[in-house]
Amino acid sequence: MSLNEILPIALVVMLFISAGILRFAFSYREQVKDLKEEAKKKKNEFLRETVELTHERDAAVKEQNRAVMERDAAVKEQNRAVMERDAAVKEQN
Repeated sequence: MSLNEILPIALVVMLFISAGILRFAFSYREQVKDLKEEAKKKKNEFLRETVELTHERDAAVKEQNRAVMERDAAVKEQNRAVMERDAAVKEQN
């Protein structure tokens, strides 16, 4: 084989190798883009769920605080009634 026959063959082989490398690079690039997009979606989903859970927890805490305040008011009312009864008993004796 002469040099004139080897050069076109080598050129074609190099083109095939370059095409393979480019195909791999573009494929890898697409995979990276897909992974970044998936990570971004998961992060947004996690943040949304965290916010929802925080709101639910805050609502539960407010409800518990309201119940505690109602119980405190009931206890104060009962204490007042007991003190009135004690005062009435002392007056009778």
